[in-house]
Amino acid sequence: MNTTENLALITNAINKLKVDAKSLSVYKEDEALPVVITTARQLTDAEVQSIQEILTAKFGKEIYINKAKVDNSIIGGIVITMKDEVYDASAKRQLEKVDGLMQKIQFANSGLKGTKELTKVLSAGVDKFQTAVDLEEIGIVQKVGDGIATVSGMRGAMSGELVELHDGVMGMVQNLRPDEVGVVLMGGTTEIKEGDTVRRTGYVMEVPVGEELLGRVVDPLGKPIDGRGNFKPDGYRPVESPAPGIAAREPVTVPLQTGLKAIDALVPIGRGQRELIIGDRGTGKTAIAIDTILNQKDTGVICIYVAIGQRLLP
Repeated sequence: MNTTENLALITNAINKLKVDAKSLSVYKEDEALPVVITTARQLTDAEVQSIQEILTAKFGKEIYINKAKVDNSIIGGIVITMKDEVYDASAKRQLEKVDGLMQKIQFANSGLKGTKELTKVLSAGVDKFQTAVDLEEIGIVQKVGDGIATVSGMRGAMSGELVELHDGVMGMVQNLRPDEVGVVLMGGTTEIKEGDTVRRTGYVMEVPVGEELLGRVVDPLGKPIDGRGNFKPDGYRPVESPAPGIAAREPVTVPLQTGLKAIDALVPIGRGQRELIIGDRGTGKTAIAIDTILNQKDTGVICIYVAIGQRLLP
């Protein structure tokens, strides 16, 4: 690819930017805006100068490029970074968006029978896909440990917000501090490293709910991992949602048999009652819970088992 063709492709990518005037308002009117650009191949000085002029015309504000980086993984296009905000007009990002759209459409229409019906729905979704590039707020991973990533930037992140990390790993924002946030990783802890980019999604973390989840095994995001295909949820509920108040709950009047005579005779438990099992490791806490679940067969009681992994000590 020659210089003219490469510049034409980058210019086409820049033309798709939807400039956020609100974001630019934090800079002084007479202040030149410093940006870092990333392209798939090394740019010449003339190309950098041309891109700087194109960006100045696009943003309606003087732009100067203080750094030009090369990253072959973006395939093509350009990534424009301003502090902890980014305009990602790369081919890689567009492909990721298409892939995400296809997965959502396929998940929402998992009940369709036949390849032709699903293909028709997917084709309709792709036809409506918008290639415009919006401003995205990003953060940079500073350190990772015990399933928690400390991320700098993302000043506008919300508590409980779902964020996207490297290779499709997702996380949930927990600790909000002035210059950094703590992100709980939903798997893939070994794939995340210092310097990785984190993107906001703008959505508070939700999980699917409904009767079709009964008997299924899902990950923390509600995606099936039991090899039995997708399911169609009745809806979605936030992960952080308030529990019903005492007055709104029904009285506990029906017993819940654990199947263990010592517990059922000495510590009777009712349906809807909260019960805590305390004990040292290896004393059988999980065994009691599993035995109780097995004892509910054919009783109409719905049992949900939540497995929480623990970091292995060296």
